[in-house]
Amino acid sequence: MVAPAGQVTGHFQTFQSAGGHLHNVHEYLVGMDIITDEEKPIQLATSWNVDNTGRNWTFKLRQGIPFWLDGKASDKYKQFTSKDVRHTWEIMAGKKNKAESPADWVRIADDASAIELRGDHEVYIRHKLIDLEMPFVLSEEWTFGITSLDYWNDVGGQDGYLAKPMGTGAFSFVEKVVNQHMLFKANKPHWRKSSDFDELQFLWVPEAATRVAQMIAGEAHIVDVPRTAHEELIGRGIKIYKSTLPGFHVWIRVPYYQNPTFDGRQVPNHNPNDPVRNVKVREAMNLAINRNAINDRFLKGKGMPDPVEYFPPWREDCKDAWAPHPGPQGKTGCAGGWPYPGNGDPVKAKQLLAEAGYPNGFKLKFETTLDTGGLPEMPDIAEAMAAMWKEIGIDIEFKIIEAGLSRQEQQEKKWTGSVNLTRYSLDPISLSLSFSWFENPRGFIEHQFVTDWKRKYDNTIDLKERLKMSKELGDWWKANHVTVPLFWVIPEVGVDPKVVEDYTVNQLHFGPVRYHEYTKAVFK
Repeated sequence: MVAPAGQVTGHFQTFQSAGGHLHNVHEYLVGMDIITDEEKPIQLATSWNVDNTGRNWTFKLRQGIPFWLDGKASDKYKQFTSKDVRHTWEIMAGKKNKAESPADWVRIADDASAIELRGDHEVYIRHKLIDLEMPFVLSEEWTFGITSLDYWNDVGGQDGYLAKPMGTGAFSFVEKVVNQHMLFKANKPHWRKSSDFDELQFLWVPEAATRVAQMIAGEAHIVDVPRTAHEELIGRGIKIYKSTLPGFHVWIRVPYYQNPTFDGRQVPNHNPNDPVRNVKVREAMNLAINRNAINDRFLKGKGMPDPVEYFPPWREDCKDAWAPHPGPQGKTGCAGGWPYPGNGDPVKAKQLLAEAGYPNGFKLKFETTLDTGGLPEMPDIAEAMAAMWKEIGIDIEFKIIEAGLSRQEQQEKKWTGSVNLTRYSLDPISLSLSFSWFENPRGFIEHQFVTDWKRKYDNTIDLKERLKMSKELGDWWKANHVTVPLFWVIPEVGVDPKVVEDYTVNQLHFGPVRYHEYTKAVFK
């Protein structure tokens, strides 16, 4: 597959899907069913509960779980305990090291004293806010891979750990070669599930045609390939496996910075008159897109309409009113409708641009990334969208960049005057908004409405009120055309049936990078 956004060995250095390959090394407090994604006590916590304030969580921990090095259970670091949970929070929050997203963890607690160790096998977490999604945050869908405190100290902290990470997972780290590969060795016998295979190697290959050739030549056995290549591969005996659940939604981010930031920093090149800050411009950009054409051409019509960003159509906070236009199967509403006309409305789009004061269009930077595990078609989709915007008069400067560079621009708030195509995973609404409120250092959709909404939501425990608030947020998001929503996509991969008998798992937001201890081998 393509290289991830961060070719790193530390889960604290990256964010969700960019570090998916590291899930082979680490385990998490809360496990997820590999088929249904249901939260289950199948990893390092055996149970969990929250008190009636909605803030304080208790996690009981599994006993006798070893850390692994070089495919062997370590004699020195014999057992995972509660101190490793607190240590993991400290490194995620950047208290001992440089972390990718410390704000996500500091919002839980200001310091480690809020994580109380009740013996070796129980942890009590005093959260600053009401957070009913803590099991998700500490699950394998996020980034909280448990790291040994003793090992971290013995190898000298971050640098020593990054040279050779250690976890309780089904594989041990062996080697990283930037832009070439990452190699892991299976841990056998593993307490949860031992791999049929002795090694797991990720080959980082940016060109889709090369990946297809590797698949045909038998050089790789599970390959992230575009859907346009599926027919050829099937003709050559390759099987196509779908994720058991939709993996992510595809959408256009439309940055809308506050200036200065919440901590007084100036936003680079900030332009309060940026055209995309005009709601009519954002509506025009949505109306210019022929979603049916993109879906048919690149996704073989399999993309599911995304009514409003962050609100999947199958979740109870989706509203039929957000998707009034017939979708690929002729349905409307959350059953399968588009939020805008499926074939677009370029005439209305041009009219809106004129009403917004841009009868001759405007200049706009449009970026997307090549490093998109699970959606290899994304650069082609972006190029097609750029052409549609040019048709309504927007002068597009289109660029495909490395995901690592895009993340750096995000962190430095350099997206003024640009939009970008991305794909995000399925997260609870309170977490989905982590990029959309003023106090988050990584925020890029900093509307005051969202900031105020988030503050209120974080202090609301009543479930009915939270559901009502979610729908109110969706109403506001749609009315203001905050983003350009496209599809929900089910990841699909090519699998060599001569080597792999089965790879039926949920690839949610990662693509084919995890659960390989469950990949079934062909035995001859």
